[in-house]
Amino acid sequence: MCSGARGVPHEKRLWACAGYAHLVMDSRGQGADTSDPDVATGGVAAPGFLTRGVLDPERYYYRRLYTDAVRAVAAVRAHPAVDPARVAVTGTSQGGGIALAVAGLAPGLRAVLPDVPFLCCFPRAATLTDQPPYVEITRYVKLHRAHAETVMRTLSYFDAAVLAPGAARRPPGAAPRAPRPDGRGHHAYGARLDRGGGGRGRHGRRTHPRRPRRRPHVFVRPDLLTQAAAL
Repeated sequence: MCSGARGVPHEKRLWACAGYAHLVMDSRGQGADTSDPDVATGGVAAPGFLTRGVLDPERYYYRRLYTDAVRAVAAVRAHPAVDPARVAVTGTSQGGGIALAVAGLAPGLRAVLPDVPFLCCFPRAATLTDQPPYVEITRYVKLHRAHAETVMRTLSYFDAAVLAPGAARRPPGAAPRAPRPDGRGHHAYGARLDRGGGGRGRHGRRTHPRRPRRRPHVFVRPDLLTQAAAL
Protein backbone atom coordinates (compact mmCIF):
# COMPACT_ATOMS: atom_id res chain seq x y z
CA MET A 1 0.00 0.00 0.00
CA CYS A 2 1.23 3.47 -0.91
CA SER A 3 0.34 5.93 1.80
CA GLY A 4 -1.18 9.33 1.14
CA ALA A 5 -0.59 10.36 4.73
CA ARG A 6 0.99 8.57 7.67
CA GLY A 7 -2.20 7.90 9.64
CA VAL A 8 -2.14 5.51 12.62
CA PRO A 9 -1.53 1.74 12.72
CA HIS A 10 -5.12 0.60 13.28
CA GLU A 11 -6.18 2.29 10.01
CA LYS A 12 -3.99 -0.13 8.03
CA ARG A 13 -5.36 -3.45 9.38
CA LEU A 14 -7.89 -4.26 6.64
CA TRP A 15 -5.67 -6.32 4.33
CA ALA A 16 -3.74 -8.03 7.13
CA CYS A 17 -6.96 -9.01 8.90
CA ALA A 18 -8.20 -10.50 5.65
CA GLY A 19 -5.15 -12.76 5.50
CA TYR A 20 -2.95 -10.86 3.02
CA ALA A 21 0.71 -9.98 3.45
CA HIS A 22 0.64 -6.20 3.57
CA LEU A 23 3.44 -3.61 3.36
CA VAL A 24 2.69 0.08 3.94
CA MET A 25 5.21 2.50 2.45
CA ASP A 26 6.06 5.57 4.51
CA SER A 27 6.21 8.72 2.36
CA ARG A 28 9.64 10.21 2.89
CA GLY A 29 9.87 13.65 4.44
CA GLN A 30 6.15 13.97 5.14
CA GLY A 31 6.36 14.24 8.90
CA ALA A 32 6.72 10.59 9.92
CA ASP A 33 9.76 8.37 10.44
CA THR A 34 11.47 8.60 7.05
CA SER A 35 13.45 11.73 6.27
CA ASP A 36 14.19 13.15 2.83
CA PRO A 37 17.86 14.14 2.98
CA ASP A 38 18.19 15.20 -0.66
CA VAL A 39 19.88 18.60 -0.88
CA ALA A 40 17.55 19.71 -3.70
CA THR A 41 14.80 20.19 -1.12
CA GLY A 42 16.59 23.32 0.03
CA GLY A 43 15.68 25.15 -3.19
CA VAL A 44 12.80 27.57 -3.70
CA ALA A 45 9.40 25.87 -3.48
CA ALA A 46 5.83 26.63 -2.50
CA PRO A 47 4.69 25.20 0.86
CA GLY A 48 4.06 21.48 0.44
CA PHE A 49 5.79 18.87 -1.72
CA LEU A 50 4.45 19.35 -5.23
CA THR A 51 7.05 21.97 -6.25
CA ARG A 52 9.99 20.68 -4.23
CA GLY A 53 12.90 20.45 -6.67
CA VAL A 54 10.48 21.09 -9.55
CA LEU A 55 13.00 22.90 -11.77
CA ASP A 56 15.01 19.71 -12.31
CA PRO A 57 13.26 16.39 -13.04
CA GLU A 58 16.36 14.51 -11.89
CA ARG A 59 16.05 16.07 -8.41
CA TYR A 60 12.27 16.38 -8.17
CA TYR A 61 10.76 15.15 -4.89
CA TYR A 62 8.30 12.72 -6.50
CA ARG A 63 11.07 11.04 -8.45
CA ARG A 64 12.44 9.83 -5.14
CA LEU A 65 8.98 8.92 -3.82
CA TYR A 66 8.10 6.90 -6.93
CA THR A 67 11.46 5.14 -6.71
CA ASP A 68 10.73 4.27 -3.06
CA ALA A 69 7.43 2.71 -4.17
CA VAL A 70 9.11 0.62 -6.90
CA ARG A 71 11.66 -0.58 -4.36
CA ALA A 72 8.83 -1.42 -1.95
CA VAL A 73 7.29 -3.71 -4.57
CA ALA A 74 10.67 -5.40 -5.03
CA ALA A 75 10.98 -5.88 -1.25
CA VAL A 76 7.54 -7.50 -1.04
CA ARG A 77 8.34 -9.87 -3.90
CA ALA A 78 11.56 -10.94 -2.21
CA HIS A 79 9.77 -11.93 1.03
CA PRO A 80 9.51 -15.73 1.46
CA ALA A 81 5.85 -15.50 2.54
CA VAL A 82 4.78 -13.74 -0.68
CA ASP A 83 3.99 -15.15 -4.11
CA PRO A 84 5.83 -12.64 -6.36
CA ALA A 85 3.37 -13.31 -9.19
CA ARG A 86 0.40 -12.18 -7.08
CA VAL A 87 1.45 -8.72 -5.87
CA ALA A 88 -1.00 -5.81 -6.07
CA VAL A 89 -0.66 -2.13 -5.14
CA THR A 90 -3.29 0.20 -3.74
CA GLY A 91 -3.50 3.66 -2.24
CA THR A 92 -5.74 6.66 -1.69
CA SER A 93 -5.22 10.26 -2.86
CA GLN A 94 -1.43 10.70 -3.06
CA GLY A 95 -1.13 6.95 -2.53
CA GLY A 96 -3.54 6.35 -5.40
CA GLY A 97 -1.41 8.44 -7.74
CA ILE A 98 1.73 6.63 -6.62
CA ALA A 99 -0.01 3.29 -7.19
CA LEU A 100 -0.85 4.28 -10.78
CA ALA A 101 2.72 5.44 -11.40
CA VAL A 102 4.15 2.22 -9.99
CA ALA A 103 1.90 0.24 -12.34
CA GLY A 104 3.85 1.74 -15.23
CA LEU A 105 7.25 1.39 -13.59
CA ALA A 106 7.19 -2.04 -11.93
CA PRO A 107 6.41 -4.92 -14.32
CA GLY A 108 4.12 -7.85 -13.67
CA LEU A 109 1.78 -6.49 -10.99
CA ARG A 110 -1.34 -8.62 -10.61
CA ALA A 111 -3.63 -5.66 -9.88
CA VAL A 112 -3.64 -1.92 -9.21
CA LEU A 113 -6.38 -0.51 -6.97
CA PRO A 114 -6.14 3.31 -6.85
CA ASP A 115 -8.73 5.30 -4.91
CA VAL A 116 -9.34 9.01 -5.77
CA PRO A 117 -5.77 9.34 -7.15
CA PHE A 118 -3.88 12.60 -6.92
CA LEU A 119 -0.79 13.36 -9.08
CA CYS A 120 -2.75 13.16 -12.34
CA CYS A 121 -3.34 15.61 -15.23
CA PHE A 122 -1.45 18.50 -13.63
CA PRO A 123 -2.25 21.23 -16.21
CA ARG A 124 -5.98 20.59 -16.02
CA ALA A 125 -6.07 20.09 -12.25
CA ALA A 126 -4.23 23.37 -11.63
CA THR A 127 -6.98 25.26 -13.50
CA LEU A 128 -9.91 23.44 -11.89
CA THR A 129 -9.25 24.11 -8.22
CA ASP A 130 -7.67 26.67 -5.93
CA GLN A 131 -7.32 24.17 -3.08
CA PRO A 132 -4.29 22.19 -1.95
CA PRO A 133 -2.37 20.35 -3.16
CA TYR A 134 -2.75 21.49 -6.78
CA VAL A 135 -2.79 25.16 -5.77
CA GLU A 136 0.89 24.72 -4.87
CA ILE A 137 1.61 24.78 -8.62
CA THR A 138 -0.35 28.00 -9.09
CA ARG A 139 1.33 29.71 -6.15
CA TYR A 140 4.80 28.76 -7.35
CA VAL A 141 4.24 29.90 -10.94
CA LYS A 142 2.62 33.13 -9.71
CA LEU A 143 5.90 34.03 -7.98
CA HIS A 144 8.23 32.56 -10.62
CA ARG A 145 6.50 33.19 -13.93
CA ALA A 146 9.66 32.73 -15.97
CA HIS A 147 9.75 29.10 -14.81
CA ALA A 148 6.20 28.17 -15.84
CA GLU A 149 7.24 26.06 -18.84
CA THR A 150 10.01 24.33 -16.87
CA VAL A 151 7.58 23.48 -14.07
CA MET A 152 5.07 21.89 -16.44
CA ARG A 153 7.81 20.02 -18.24
CA THR A 154 9.04 18.48 -15.00
CA LEU A 155 5.52 17.61 -13.85
CA SER A 156 4.81 15.91 -17.18
CA TYR A 157 7.40 13.24 -16.41
CA PHE A 158 5.65 12.34 -13.14
CA ASP A 159 2.01 12.52 -14.18
CA ALA A 160 0.48 9.23 -13.03
CA ALA A 161 -2.05 9.37 -15.86
CA VAL A 162 0.84 9.38 -18.34
CA LEU A 163 2.83 6.65 -16.57
CA ALA A 164 -0.05 4.23 -15.86
CA PRO A 165 -0.60 3.06 -19.48
CA GLY A 166 2.94 1.73 -19.38
CA ALA A 167 1.63 -1.16 -17.26
CA ALA A 168 0.35 -2.82 -20.44
CA ARG A 169 3.79 -2.50 -22.03
CA ARG A 170 5.76 -3.94 -19.08
CA PRO A 171 5.82 -7.75 -19.40
CA PRO A 172 6.39 -9.90 -16.30
CA GLY A 173 10.09 -10.40 -15.72
CA ALA A 174 11.11 -7.03 -17.13
CA ALA A 175 13.44 -5.01 -14.95
CA PRO A 176 11.81 -2.17 -12.98
CA ARG A 177 12.88 1.31 -13.90
CA ALA A 178 13.10 4.54 -11.96
CA PRO A 179 11.21 7.59 -13.23
CA ARG A 180 13.42 9.54 -15.60
CA PRO A 181 12.94 12.42 -18.04
CA ASP A 182 12.69 10.46 -21.30
CA GLY A 183 10.40 12.92 -23.08
CA ARG A 184 7.33 10.69 -23.34
CA GLY A 185 5.38 12.49 -20.65
CA HIS A 186 6.23 15.90 -22.04
CA HIS A 187 5.28 14.85 -25.56
CA ALA A 188 1.99 13.47 -24.27
CA TYR A 189 1.32 16.84 -22.63
CA GLY A 190 2.08 18.63 -25.88
CA ALA A 191 -0.34 16.44 -27.80
CA ARG A 192 -3.10 17.10 -25.31
CA LEU A 193 -2.56 20.83 -25.28
CA ASP A 194 -2.40 20.98 -29.08
CA ARG A 195 -5.87 19.46 -29.27
CA GLY A 196 -7.25 22.54 -27.61
CA GLY A 197 -7.19 23.13 -23.89
CA GLY A 198 -9.28 26.25 -23.70
CA GLY A 199 -6.33 28.43 -22.73
CA ARG A 200 -6.54 32.22 -22.52
CA GLY A 201 -4.32 34.87 -24.04
CA ARG A 202 -3.12 38.15 -22.58
CA HIS A 203 -6.53 39.83 -22.77
CA GLY A 204 -8.61 36.91 -21.56
CA ARG A 205 -9.53 35.70 -25.05
CA ARG A 206 -9.46 31.98 -25.63
CA THR A 207 -6.45 30.84 -27.63
CA HIS A 208 -7.92 27.38 -28.26
CA PRO A 209 -11.49 26.36 -29.00
CA ARG A 210 -13.47 25.25 -25.98
CA ARG A 211 -14.05 21.53 -25.86
CA PRO A 212 -17.67 20.42 -25.94
CA ARG A 213 -19.11 19.56 -22.57
CA ARG A 214 -19.44 15.88 -21.84
CA ARG A 215 -21.09 14.09 -19.01
CA PRO A 216 -18.42 13.09 -16.50
CA HIS A 217 -17.61 9.44 -16.09
CA VAL A 218 -18.94 8.07 -12.81
CA PHE A 219 -16.82 5.39 -11.23
CA VAL A 220 -18.36 3.21 -8.54
CA ARG A 221 -15.66 1.87 -6.25
CA PRO A 222 -16.31 -1.85 -5.65
CA ASP A 223 -15.32 -3.61 -2.48
CA LEU A 224 -11.53 -3.99 -2.55
CA LEU A 225 -11.48 -7.30 -0.71
CA THR A 226 -13.90 -8.81 -3.24
CA GLN A 227 -11.54 -7.73 -6.02
CA ALA A 228 -8.51 -9.09 -4.19
CA ALA A 229 -10.15 -12.46 -3.53
CA ALA A 230 -10.52 -12.94 -7.27
CA LEU A 231 -6.81 -12.51 -7.97
